[in-house]
Amino acid sequence: MPTIKELQSIVDFTRSASPKIDTTYFSATQSDYYWSASISVGAMADAWYVDFDNGSAFTEARTNAHLVRCVR
Repeated sequence: MPTIKELQSIVDFTRSASPKIDTTYFSATQSDYYWSASISVGAMADAWYVDFDNGSAFTEARTNAHLVRCVR
């Protein structure tokens, strides 16, 4: 999985539509939450994710179900 910085680097805030990503390169991206591999420093049970509906990043309990994006 990508780190939070890597995941945020593919957010496209210039898009007026959702998902906030270049759909030419990432055509299968849903307007949903995607986990990163970055753990929250303040709460070890939480991890960072990006909401591709609006491009925001948040932390949440790692036990919650969200999508993932593989990186190579």
